[in-house]
Amino acid sequence: MEIDERKEPGISTSGRPGLVTGALVAAMLTASLIAVFYLAWKVAGFPFVPFDVFDWMTRILPGQVLAAGIGALVTVIRALNLGPTAATAKAAEQAMGIAGMFFTGIIALQHYTGVTRAICL
Repeated sequence: MEIDERKEPGISTSGRPGLVTGALVAAMLTASLIAVFYLAWKVAGFPFVPFDVFDWMTRILPGQVLAAGIGALVTVIRALNLGPTAATAKAAEQAMGIAGMFFTGIIALQHYTGVTRAICL
């Protein structure tokens, strides 16, 4: 009999989960964290962290960068005729806040996974 040496998907040659598996786990954990933040916002009235972080970022960015971003956002809203500018811009800002937290969480957890893999040879 021959031994079948196929490896499981997502497992590296060292037998540990690979970077793709780490990215998927990071995405699931970050999405869960955002969902918990949303639940706490709606049920208990806590601040919704992605919105607060986005608001904080707009306060620390240089004025020229912020003006360019707002100008581009308004241009896209008007060019695509997405609706009232104020309401659409607010929805876009909120979506950017949530997406920003999601991708930051993935990057941070991927970094943690990479460091952990390097240390735990």
